[in-house]
Amino acid sequence: MIRGGEYTAAAKLYIEQGLIEGTRTDDSGIMLYFYDKSGKQVSSVVGTVIKGMPQKEWVDISATGVAPEQAVYARIGLFTSAWNMMIGYYDHVTFEGQSPGSLLLKANGEINVGDTFNVTLQAKDVTDLYAVQAALEFDPALFEVVDVQMASGLGSTANAYLGWNKDNTKGKINIIATLLGDRALGGSVDIAQITMKSKQFADPANLIVSKQSLFTDKNADITKLSYVMSDDVKLGVQFGYAAEDFNKDHKVDAQDVALIAKQLGKPLDDSNRMFDLNGDGIIDITDLALVVLKSLQ
Repeated sequence: MIRGGEYTAAAKLYIEQGLIEGTRTDDSGIMLYFYDKSGKQVSSVVGTVIKGMPQKEWVDISATGVAPEQAVYARIGLFTSAWNMMIGYYDHVTFEGQSPGSLLLKANGEINVGDTFNVTLQAKDVTDLYAVQAALEFDPALFEVVDVQMASGLGSTANAYLGWNKDNTKGKINIIATLLGDRALGGSVDIAQITMKSKQFADPANLIVSKQSLFTDKNADITKLSYVMSDDVKLGVQFGYAAEDFNKDHKVDAQDVALIAKQLGKPLDDSNRMFDLNGDGIIDITDLALVVLKSLQ
């Protein structure tokens, strides 16, 4: 629950029969209660009053309120009073409000085949973040995991902990990170720095935060609640071209070696300037060697 956030409890109500004067009721059919960490009620919101509502049809009822600063969870009450009874049915009860945030992946710029690159796991727009359990997925034909480290935004080993494992065969990374002690974080928080290596080109080439991922706030030990992802979140990795990839096929191989070999010793102009890899104004065996080295990586 986001303290200071607005929340709405809603339901469908079917009044079979109201027993006040034989026809109508005049109570609220729904209420929203907020509780603090100790379980004490700190606020309540009266919802739709059902007096005068039509009978024998489904109607919408709701209660909307702002969570007090000390609130950590809420309950929904569906009822009518003992002195104002009805025969009725409730269905489709929902609870909605300010989003607790989400998990996503970030990367900077384009990569080339064979590059090692960094991806950041981030908790975005969170309040009182305490722990994260992230399940990441990737195509093992395209990428492999090299390392995972705690991001500085989460803290240090003195006040936070991160554990992880990988399966480069199945294309999976599991990360669990938590703060230590009583502190909590808000806003957008970098959780982990993931080092990966690209193996081959593809379009699309996605890294995914699975909807199986979740995170908790600092009151999870009381509320027993976790925030789960509503859907997978994808990061599209953009591929560029290595300087040695003269034919722009996202790989450096014998074809590129052959292209530069035919340019050795030729005068430099706009048509062949790309082959002067070291920028010394001539196309020579040094440039050729750079392409061969790249092709052997």
